[in-house]
Amino acid sequence: MCPTSVPPSSSVPDLDRARRILISLQNPPRLIPAWITFNALYAKVGPERDDLMAFIRTYISDDHATAILQRRARDLAYYAATPPGNMRLGSQHPAFRQRTAADLVVATDTTAPPSVRLAHFVAAVYQVRCNLFHGRKDVSELRSLRLVDACYNLVAGVLSDV
Repeated sequence: MCPTSVPPSSSVPDLDRARRILISLQNPPRLIPAWITFNALYAKVGPERDDLMAFIRTYISDDHATAILQRRARDLAYYAATPPGNMRLGSQHPAFRQRTAADLVVATDTTAPPSVRLAHFVAAVYQVRCNLFHGRKDVSELRSLRLVDACYNLVAGVLSDV
């Protein structure tokens, strides 16, 4: 017998988590086709992270990069506040956030060329994509949802400006 109403969240311990999972199931599917489309744009000659950064620096003008960075300023600030980690290393590993933290220092440096800043922001977003695609990202957590949503927004923004 199916209940006709959902009890208040205080009486169901994991109801809030279940709701977050439901929302998360809507977000990653938007990211997957967007990333596949984005992936088709850049050459595969070296490490993927380096290839996508080279693509941004080469094919996104500073004017377009500035516009994208302005539209995604809130997401960039969120990423920079606590850089995403490499889930393959585990959160206790000394290098867990090292690469994304370094990328986000450049991405938030307003003296750097906009296309370079955007390339480093995309590199930080790439880490979230790797965590998600390789099964190490728990998208039921609110932070993960926000990171994945920001990842989609940035990729979609780059695609619309190419």
